[in-house]
Amino acid sequence: MKKILLILLLTILSCESPKDTKTQSLNKDNPYHKEINSLVKETEKLEDQLSRNIIMRNATSRQVNSFTEIIFEIKKLLLLLDARPKNNTALIRLFEMKNEISAMPIQSRDIEFIEQYLKDLDQIMIRLMQYQKRVIADLNWEVWSENFDNGLGKFTTFSSSDNWIVGNRNRQGYISVRSRNAKAWLITPLLNLNNLTNPAFRLNHLVNIKKNENSAIDSQLINESAIKVYASTNYEFGDPELAQWEEISIKDVPLITDFNAHKSEKISLSKYTNEVISLAFVLDLKRDIGGHGLLWQINEVSLFGASDNSQNTERPLIIERKDPTQYAYQYDFTNGIGNFQQVVEGENPAEFEEITRNEETYLQINGFKNKSNGVNLLVGEPIELKDLNYSIRLKQAINFYNQAAIDKGYIKILIGENQDDINAIEWKELKFQNTPPGNAWTPITSEWLKLNYQNQTIRLAFRYESGNGLSEYPNWSLYFIDIKEEVE
Repeated sequence: MKKILLILLLTILSCESPKDTKTQSLNKDNPYHKEINSLVKETEKLEDQLSRNIIMRNATSRQVNSFTEIIFEIKKLLLLLDARPKNNTALIRLFEMKNEISAMPIQSRDIEFIEQYLKDLDQIMIRLMQYQKRVIADLNWEVWSENFDNGLGKFTTFSSSDNWIVGNRNRQGYISVRSRNAKAWLITPLLNLNNLTNPAFRLNHLVNIKKNENSAIDSQLINESAIKVYASTNYEFGDPELAQWEEISIKDVPLITDFNAHKSEKISLSKYTNEVISLAFVLDLKRDIGGHGLLWQINEVSLFGASDNSQNTERPLIIERKDPTQYAYQYDFTNGIGNFQQVVEGENPAEFEEITRNEETYLQINGFKNKSNGVNLLVGEPIELKDLNYSIRLKQAINFYNQAAIDKGYIKILIGENQDDINAIEWKELKFQNTPPGNAWTPITSEWLKLNYQNQTIRLAFRYESGNGLSEYPNWSLYFIDIKEEVE
C-alpha cells in the first residue's frame, strides 16, 4: 500500500509545476530523513524567495526559469531519496542538478541565500553515497589549496642545484623552477585523506620551454621523463630519494613559450583513500631531452574530496611537516650580513653585499666591477658546541673562478676556535666534495661535512681574494649555513 501511495505521489509531483503546493518528506525510517526533510524545506524556501523576487532579481527570465526548474527537480529527487535512500540513479541525478546550479552565474547578493544550501546538498549526497556503498566519481569539492601568495606555505623543496623559488607576478603568487639539468622536488605537506571520499588534486600550472636551436623538441619524451608527479605514504623529511614514491599519471602538459597557465583535470587519489600521503612535483632533467631548458611554474595546487562534516577526525586535513633535525646553528643570508664582520686588507678589497635577483636574496662578493685588489674575510659570530658530534652544510654559487685563482685559493671556507682577537684565530679550511663547478650561477647545496670540534666555541669565515697580481675576479654567492647535531 505504501508503495502505491509513493508512486501516486511521485506521479503527481512529475506533473506539478514548480509553483504548486508544498510537499513533505515521507519516510521517517530513513536514517537521513531529518536532513532530507530540512533540505526539502530549504528548497521550498528558495522557491518562495524566487516567487517574491528576493533572489535572482537582476537575472534574465530564462535564468530564473532555469533555476526554478532545477530546484523543483532537486525537491522531487530529495523526496524520492527519502523514500528510497539506496536509489543510486536518483543520487547521481541530484548531483547533476547541484552542478547545474553551481555553474549558473550567481550574483554576489544571492550568494548568502544559495551557498549554504549547496553545502548542505553536498553533505547529504556524501552520506547517501556512503550509505549506498557506491562511488560517484566526481562527487567532491575543493577542501584545501595553496596559491603561494604568501610564500612557500607548508610545502617543502629539495634539490642539489636549481630549486623551486616562490615569486609574484601581477599580484599573483606562484612557485617555479628553471633548469637544463636539475632534479628539483616540490613536496606538499602531509595530506590526511582519512574520512575523505573521492580524493583528487588539480594543478593550475604551465611548462615554458627555452628551445635549443640545435635540437628538435620531443614533447612526448619531455612529458614522460621530465615532468613527474609522485605520491608517497612514508616520506617524512629530508632527502626524498630515501622514501618510496609511486608515479601518478597525468595527461601531457602543453609546452609553451609564454606564461599562460592552464588548469589540469582533477587527478584521482582514490588509491590512497584513508592514507596520509605526500605529493611531489618533480622537474627531472637528469635525462637528456635535447638540451632544452624548462621552466615549470605552478600557480595553485588544489585538493578535492567529499568530506562528511558529521565525522570528526583526530588529525587535521593538512599536517605541517616538522624538521626532526636538531640544529646547533643556522643562518640564512636572505637576512643580509647580520652579525658577520668583514675584515679586509689590501688596496681596495671587494666587499660582500646583499643582492636580490629573480626574487631571491643572498650575499655576494665580486671584485670585477672595481678591479679590486685585496682580501676580505667575512667572519661569523661565535658558535658554542657541546660534547656532541656535529656536521655542517652550506649553499653557495661560484662563477668566473678560473684555474689561476683556484691554484692560489682565492675562495676558501674556514673554521677556527674562537679568540677574543679575531686576528689570533688559527683558521683551517673546510673542504666539501659537493661544490659549485666555478663557472655557473647555479647555487649548490653541499653534503653534510663532519666537524671535529666538541666542547668548543668556534667561528666560521669566508675568505675571498681578487687581483693581487692576477686579473682574476671570481663571483661568490652565499645562501645559507646549517650546523646540526649528529644522532648516534
